[in-house]
Amino acid sequence: MRIDLYCRLRNFIALGFLGILPSPNAGEVWIERRVITHVGVIPRERDEIRRIVKFVDDPARTNRNQSDLIIYKVIDVQGEELLIEPLMGGTGGMVFGRDVIPLEKAVQYYSELVSAHPEIATYYVHRASILEYQEDHDHAKIDLDQAIRLDPINASAFNKRGELWLGENRVGRALDDFNRAIELNPDYAIAYHNRGLARQADPGTLAGAIADYSSAIRLDPRLTLTWYSRGLAHYKMGEFDQSLADYSDAIRLNRNHPVALNARAWIRATCLDDKHRDGRAAVEDATRACELTEWAEVEYLETLAAAFAECDNFVKAIDVQEKANNLHLDDDSLEGGRQRMALYMANKPCRKAP
Repeated sequence: MRIDLYCRLRNFIALGFLGILPSPNAGEVWIERRVITHVGVIPRERDEIRRIVKFVDDPARTNRNQSDLIIYKVIDVQGEELLIEPLMGGTGGMVFGRDVIPLEKAVQYYSELVSAHPEIATYYVHRASILEYQEDHDHAKIDLDQAIRLDPINASAFNKRGELWLGENRVGRALDDFNRAIELNPDYAIAYHNRGLARQADPGTLAGAIADYSSAIRLDPRLTLTWYSRGLAHYKMGEFDQSLADYSDAIRLNRNHPVALNARAWIRATCLDDKHRDGRAAVEDATRACELTEWAEVEYLETLAAAFAECDNFVKAIDVQEKANNLHLDDDSLEGGRQRMALYMANKPCRKAP
């Protein structure tokens, strides 16, 4: 019966049950759109296409100990198929337009599933994932508490609730939930990553954070975010070689990862150790990060200004830093921008310790 319900809902969605969906051929509608998919993707590997079927909404097929919902971004439209990639990094690929759900309709989709089968914990976990992305943390936490009541050994529910605690800076409660998720599923890569984030909040536990990130990478080396997070931990410890290597691996997995591009550029532009600086490469990385974020991120503009200064191009450094200063929203960050501007006006580069 549960599988029948899943199939009926999938067909209803394909027919526009949650509203009339745009045609997959309407590229201008789909490009950059956030979606989820309930059937999986077709990865492209070595010019071959193979289908990986992952029925994320079918309780008969879903592993409750690692059933995280993946949110994708549409990159391209090819006929009736969409090229999608995960927002958090990992394996993307092709999916038919009829098999995706626009993110703005996903809460309604999971609410229908919850109403039809209120005893299935996974549906609450997936709805909570969408609510978390939409920053409705209160309702997401209600869903996760209910999922844990229904299924006290659901590792995904503990992991997702830990993410919410961490977002509220309640690190102790987050660690409790991440530890429980890992206890329930020792092969749960994203739970190790999230526990690493919690440990990274304390400078005294950076080594433990790196160990967790390394465990996550061993279990799933496709998670772009984990390479970036480990690179940041290495940077905070002054381990610049390892940091640059991890940032580069993140970019290898996703060449359009603005956070990793910016982080690599910052080291190359401002590192106290001469051997790690490379002004031209820093300009290239920082420019790409700014392009990907439509020149709207203050931090990326400041990195680009520092990169120009490293190349002794102080005219451009001043120009870009001025644009960044105009975007600052608080006095503390603006003061830092003014200090860097004073350096560039004196023809001095920026040098920063972690």
